[in-house]
Amino acid sequence: MQIKKCDLTGIKSTEEAYTRFTDAFKLPSCVGRNLDALYDVLSTEVEGPLEIIWSDLDGSATSMSWDTINSMLEVFRCVENDRDDLNLRISE
Repeated sequence: MQIKKCDLTGIKSTEEAYTRFTDAFKLPSCVGRNLDALYDVLSTEVEGPLEIIWSDLDGSATSMSWDTINSMLEVFRCVENDRDDLNLRISE
């Protein structure tokens, strides 16, 4: 089965992240654009295997707060704990 990938490298806002998730994982437009909805859809709705790539966190931090970045990373790690078929590739 082909791995579905979402690359967040270079994002400058949470809205841009949600758009990339919607495009990469073919999410329906009715999915909420918040972290709770993102967790729900990634943990139960999207068939895997999945890979989330986010390189250059420092670059994203020029436009986003570290609190926002860390909140997103926390969601990704929770989903990774819930799923056997999600791979996170995160680098600063």
